[in-house]
Amino acid sequence: MKTRAVRDGLVVVADQGFLSLATFVVGIFVARGTNDEIYSTYMLGWTIVLSFKGVQEALVNLPHTVVRTGLPDDEARLYQGSTLVHTSIFCLLTLFLLAIVSVVLEMSFGLQSGTELQLGVLFAVLTALTFRDYFRNSLLAQLNFWGSVSITSFVSLGVVLVTFTMYVNNSLTQSGVYLVFSVGFTITACSMFWMQRSEFTVSSSRLYADFKENWGFGKWALVGNFVFALSRQSVPWIILYISDFDAAAAYFACLSLAIAPGTLLRGMSAYLLPRMSHTFNRESLVALRRILKKSLLILCWPYLAWFSIGSLFGKDLLTLVYGEEFSEYQHLLSALLFMACIDFVFAPLTSGLQTLRQTKELTYSLAVGALITILTCPIFVLEYGVIGAGYSSALSISGTVIYRWYVLRRVITSISS
Repeated sequence: MKTRAVRDGLVVVADQGFLSLATFVVGIFVARGTNDEIYSTYMLGWTIVLSFKGVQEALVNLPHTVVRTGLPDDEARLYQGSTLVHTSIFCLLTLFLLAIVSVVLEMSFGLQSGTELQLGVLFAVLTALTFRDYFRNSLLAQLNFWGSVSITSFVSLGVVLVTFTMYVNNSLTQSGVYLVFSVGFTITACSMFWMQRSEFTVSSSRLYADFKENWGFGKWALVGNFVFALSRQSVPWIILYISDFDAAAAYFACLSLAIAPGTLLRGMSAYLLPRMSHTFNRESLVALRRILKKSLLILCWPYLAWFSIGSLFGKDLLTLVYGEEFSEYQHLLSALLFMACIDFVFAPLTSGLQTLRQTKELTYSLAVGALITILTCPIFVLEYGVIGAGYSSALSISGTVIYRWYVLRRVITSISS
C-alpha cells in the first residue's frame, strides 16, 4: 500500500511537472525574445486568466474532489454530469466578464483589449485551461493518477517546441503564444474527456441541487479566490501602477524563478487533497495527521535547498535564465525565494483544512495576507522600489501561514477531544 501511494504521488508530481515546466520555459522564451512591456503584459494576462479560473476551481473542482468521494457509481456519474454543465456555463459567463475587465484596464492602466492584453485570445486560453483542469481534476478525484500523464507530457512538449520555433524565428507575439497554449489545453481536455466519457450522466433535475451542494462547500473558497487575487495577483498591478513595465517585468522574472520548483508543490497538492479525503473518510484523524507531517517533511528539504542556492547565486541564475538586464535584481529574487519557501513548505496545511471542510478559515487566512499586501505593498514600492514588493509578499504569506497553522491545530484538537 505504501509503495503504491508513493508511486501514485510521483506520477502526479511528474504530470504536474510537465505542465509547470512548459509554462516556465515558454515564459523564458517570451522574456528573452521580446521586450519588457510585452513580457509584462503577457504575464499580466495570466494573472487575469488564473483569477477567473479560480472561480470555477472554488465552485466546481474543489467541491468535486471532496463531495464525489464515497458516492456510489451511478450517483457519481450524475454528479459529474452536473459539474460538467456548471463548468460550461461558467465559461460562457467569462466572455461577458472579460469585456468588463477590458474596459476597467483601459481606464485604469491604459491597456487596450485589442493590443496589449488581447483579451479575446485570453478567453480562448481561459476556456481551454478550465476544461483541461476540470477533466484532470475528475481523474484525480477517482484516484486515477495515471490517467493524464501521457497526454500531458506529449502536449506540453509540443507547446514548448512550437514556441521555441517562434522564438528562434523571432516571431513571438502575445496572441501567438496564447493561441499555442489554447490549442494544447484543448487537445489535453478532449483526450481526458474521452478517457472517462462513460463517467458523465447529465440530468437536468440534478443541476440545481448539485450546484447548491457545491455552493455550500465552495462559497467560502470563492470569496477566498477574490481575496487571493488581492493578496497575490494584485502585486504586479500595484508595481505597474506606481512604477513601470520594466519593474513589473523584473518582478515577474524573479517570481517565476523563485517558484520554479513549484512543480513539486502543485503535484503534491493535486495528490494530497484526494488522498486526504479518502483517508479521512475511511480511516481516522490519526492517519490524516500522519500524512500532514510526512508531507511537511518531504517538502521542507527541496525548498530549503532551493532557497539557499537561489540566495547565494541569484545574480548568476537571473543572468543565465533571463539575461544580463535582470542580473541587478538578485535581492528581489532572495525576498521572493523566502516567500516561495514559506508558501511551498506549508502548502499541506491548505489540503488539510480543505479535507476538514474549513474553507471559511482558509478564506480568513487569505484575508490576513491580503490586508498585509494592501497596507504594505504600495508603501514599500514607493519607498524601496520593486524590491519592496518582495518584502511585502514575504510578509503577506507569513501572516497567511501562521493563521492556517493556528486554525489547523485548533480544529484537530477539537475533533480529538
